[in-house]
Amino acid sequence: MYFTNSTMGYIDYLIADPKYREDDRQDVLVQLAAHATGVAVKSGCEQVWAMTTNKKLIQMVTGKSMPMEVLPDTYKVLYVYDKRASRLND
Repeated sequence: MYFTNSTMGYIDYLIADPKYREDDRQDVLVQLAAHATGVAVKSGCEQVWAMTTNKKLIQMVTGKSMPMEVLPDTYKVLYVYDKRASRLND
């Protein structure tokens, strides 16, 4: 869970133990996301967002009575890494 100095939080890296192969693996990830969202809201966040390409996880979130909404948009991630960052100030 990432917090900023705004009222927005960001959930990232929902990672399961690759050796854990029980049937509830995806359900555990959904519960983790729900708990992280709850912590963010209790900490003052008015908006919490996350990104995933995991279709099964998306189906599970939308198929349950969770306070999460899945947007239909396809997002592109913009990023900078060290070698490119130095050119931003030129």
